[in-house]
Amino acid sequence: MSMSGKQSQSDRFKQAARELGVDEADDALDRVMGKLDLKRKPEAKEQKNDK
Repeated sequence: MSMSGKQSQSDRFKQAARELGVDEADDALDRVMGKLDLKRKPEAKEQKNDK
């Protein structure tokens, strides 16, 4: 049985990330953020009126 009940939420998150093989390098977040287009607006979704 794991000790996840005694770990902080942050520690559980980090452990899950490691198990998934997430890149833990110091600059990993910067690389991901550099790939995002933060100026693009999300596409508008058509709303359905089911009346």
